[in-house]
Amino acid sequence: MSFAVVLVMAILLAGCSWFHRDHAKATPVQVVPVTPVIVTPAQTAAAYVLLVNDSGRFVVLSFPGGQVPAEGKILDIYRDRLKTAEVKISKFRQENNVTADILTGEVRKGDEARGE
Repeated sequence: MSFAVVLVMAILLAGCSWFHRDHAKATPVQVVPVTPVIVTPAQTAAAYVLLVNDSGRFVVLSFPGGQVPAEGKILDIYRDRLKTAEVKISKFRQENNVTADILTGEVRKGDEARGE
């Protein structure tokens, strides 16, 4: 009977060491290098839509001081970070306010206008 007990103990101990061997032979995790993300602020001035004339298909944009774009420049209109329209700057301007013709899309008061 003592031989049977020794045999069972040997099997149990061998079984436990078998589980530990799997952990020791596990392949190491390879670390993938991460490239840094570079964020640069937009260099173009953001304007805001002050007035929308749907029947005349034009808007009035308000720019920060001294940053009014040239006539003929095409700007994108954004609402909630989604592009909704395109406008083209016209020749009519007064100080920081300028009119722009609606080329495509839908524009609402408060939308943001940005150049490319």
